[in-house]
Amino acid sequence: MRAYHAAILAGVLLWQIAPLPGPADDSTGRYRISLAGGTGRWEDAQFDCDGNFVSSQPVPVTSYGARADVMLTPTVRATVSGGAASASEYGATKLHGGFGAGQIALEGRRVGFGLGLSVNPLLEGGGAHPNFYLRLGNANAAHFRADVFEPRETVYLEPLVRVGVGFNTGSVRRIGGFVGLGFGPYYDQASQTVVTGELSVPVGNVDLLLRAQGGPGAGLAQWGLGGGLRFSLR
Repeated sequence: MRAYHAAILAGVLLWQIAPLPGPADDSTGRYRISLAGGTGRWEDAQFDCDGNFVSSQPVPVTSYGARADVMLTPTVRATVSGGAASASEYGATKLHGGFGAGQIALEGRRVGFGLGLSVNPLLEGGGAHPNFYLRLGNANAAHFRADVFEPRETVYLEPLVRVGVGFNTGSVRRIGGFVGLGFGPYYDQASQTVVTGELSVPVGNVDLLLRAQGGPGAGLAQWGLGGGLRFSLR
């Protein structure tokens, strides 16, 4: 590789991992603490041996928890989350327990990606699952985003996998959010697709978090609603 080729490549890499720009008086702090909860309804669908739909039962779910994001450096983020969730069927609690997750992410100017581990004993099969995050585009503007088992304050109320467009989710504190498609399985291996979205609205010194998702099931519509507060500390 020629010397000027190496210099160009180094310049591109430095540009990609440079800290996200943002005015100091309107930026998030080094620490962000979120508290959230919500409720929803998924579906337990029954099929015959030929794969034909037979019947379905509503599965009310509730969840609550907390999430902490720490910027270890201007470009490295550490995230941990945990909480509790429950699901009931036929009027009786079927699943109840805690969950937790952790992730380390590189937050560059135009690209962000992260890896971690999510533990959710409520999922079919239980155990731990790798999580993944990818952002393409400026986090302080519109960008592509994909999450798999994202560390969240709540579970069962959001898709396990989501792909879509995020906006203003970076270091500049302003109205931001995400809209896209979410994929299961959510409950008893019932793979469904939903439309999912979230919104963060600065109100004084905190951010109001609003979340919703919904879509058709085999026999019943599936939906989730949640909300919470996020605090930024310097």
